[in-house]
Amino acid sequence: MSIDWAKAEEKPDSKQKIEGRFLLDLRSKVNDLEKQLTETKKNLTETQEKLSATTEELNSTKANLESSSTELTQAKSELNSLQSDLETTKGQIQEKEAKVADLTSQLDTLETAKEDLSSQVDSLNAEKTDLSNQLDEATKNLEQANSELESTKNELTSIKDSSGDLDSQVQNLNSKVSNLEAELSEAKSSIAAKDQTLQSKEEEINSLRAEIENVKQEASLSDEEKANYESKLADLNQQIEDLNNALSEKDAKIEELEADVQEKQAILDNKLAEVEEIEAELDDLKPPEIGAGGFESEERVTCPMCGAVGHDIKVVEDKSKVLSYVGHIPMYAKKHVCKKCGYEF
Repeated sequence: MSIDWAKAEEKPDSKQKIEGRFLLDLRSKVNDLEKQLTETKKNLTETQEKLSATTEELNSTKANLESSSTELTQAKSELNSLQSDLETTKGQIQEKEAKVADLTSQLDTLETAKEDLSSQVDSLNAEKTDLSNQLDEATKNLEQANSELESTKNELTSIKDSSGDLDSQVQNLNSKVSNLEAELSEAKSSIAAKDQTLQSKEEEINSLRAEIENVKQEASLSDEEKANYESKLADLNQQIEDLNNALSEKDAKIEELEADVQEKQAILDNKLAEVEEIEAELDDLKPPEIGAGGFESEERVTCPMCGAVGHDIKVVEDKSKVLSYVGHIPMYAKKHVCKKCGYEF
């Protein structure tokens, strides 16, 4: 006869007559379960090792991601600083350009004033030349008058008793000489005034030339500063471009790491699901422990309908669930049956 498990649970110390084939069948089932349990434990160990490796790789990936995030934050901070420097440099360049434009306008004004003064100097030089010519002519007339006066005096000495016409001629000559001397004095005074005006204009021209040189020098310095700022601006633009490229690379790397993390997380979830399935299968396949009195349950089974426990609950084979086959012999799952209410669970 076969093993009456219900009777064994009710009277663990009682003896039963069992045919050898049932014991062999039981041993075969136990051996098969032990093999399955060993294989399942092995698979579970391998899965746990893979899970540990995946967890370590995930932690390493997270650390790399945090490091990349820190580097990205630093790069963004440097980029903001460079952009601020760039804005400041642009403002300085605009100020320098405005100053250069102002200096250029002043230079144009001074050039115009210089041209006007040069024109005035040319006019004064022409007037000076005319006055010099007039002075030469007056000098010649004076010399001629003096010569005539000397001649007349000589004639007066020789002919003291001449008529009144000679006196009149002398007076006319004296008057003419006086007029010529007055004209000569006036011409000299005018020439002196023109010389003074010319000297003043030349001083103004020299002053304007000095101012023009200063303005040109400042404009040259401004051009040099502008070139320096443009060079600095080009360097800043290059640094910004490098940082943008680095940020693009970091973003691509972060996306790749995030995809890798998601893939690892999916693998981890699958592994956890497999572990849960294996644990569930182990719970289903776990045989009762063999004690001194036979098979005993690890925990106290209670009927969920009426609350019966102990000997009122029996274990029978569930013919609707085949776990495996030993040769041609099926191995069924177990189910509990309440003796009081008949509920199966």
